[in-house]
Amino acid sequence: MLDQFQAELIRQGKSRNTVETYMRNIKLFIDWLESTTGEPFDNRITVFDGREYRAYLVTVRKQKPNTVNAKLEAVQQYADFLYTQGIQEKFTIERQKSVSNHAIKVLDKSSLYKCRRWVSCYASPRDVAIFETLLNTGIRESELVSLELEDIQISERKGLLIVRNGKGGKYREIPLNSDSRTAIQKYLEVRPASTDQHLFLGQRGPLTRNAIYKLVQTIGKSGTGVDLSPHMIRHTTFTRMAKGGTDISTIADLAGHSDPKLTKQYYVATSSEDREAAVDGLDF
Repeated sequence: MLDQFQAELIRQGKSRNTVETYMRNIKLFIDWLESTTGEPFDNRITVFDGREYRAYLVTVRKQKPNTVNAKLEAVQQYADFLYTQGIQEKFTIERQKSVSNHAIKVLDKSSLYKCRRWVSCYASPRDVAIFETLLNTGIRESELVSLELEDIQISERKGLLIVRNGKGGKYREIPLNSDSRTAIQKYLEVRPASTDQHLFLGQRGPLTRNAIYKLVQTIGKSGTGVDLSPHMIRHTTFTRMAKGGTDISTIADLAGHSDPKLTKQYYVATSSEDREAAVDGLDF
């Protein structure tokens, strides 16, 4: 049944990353269930299984609500699939509640400046272009590695980046500001000649998500000692937009969110740094 479920996710147009995450989390659930019951999984999930698995993730694994709920969502999707196959009853797994599940980590102004300065001084033109593109567009690393030459349109005063197959298969266009246009143009001047149309190339071909992640980690550690990730850069970009007064609908369009409510949850709600500053500023 797992193979059939995976095929159904692909048929629904789920991204490869989403499918892989769902399948991994379902297998973790099945391993737990078989270990708990001492019996092979019989392709049936009960409301009691969901309740006990949630308790296990919270109390034994001590995982945060976001992580717990991501795992439970995968189990819920598989349980719903089994229901459509006539194997079991339909039910809803109660998610783990939290005061707020959306406190995000962002680079403060000083750390961001240090990272940009390090990149400007020590990184190659390609890596400068990667960092500036991530920072000035907020695209995901999966979207970055999928960019091809024709997805970048630059004129003397304007630029456009096209995400042709973003999360959920969504297409969107993102304006390129002066910093990102300059960085990309300088990289294109030295980009190796290749029949491969991907924008960012390494010695062995198109860069992978893992390569981007390692590059960003190096920038964070070298620039300011921060454990930096592409997603943290993305959060920084859209948080600064929100705090700068950009309307939520515009940020949602740029971020590739289908529902502006998701954008508001992430980028209008306070970040973890905001909370720390509030507590540190107490004067009793």
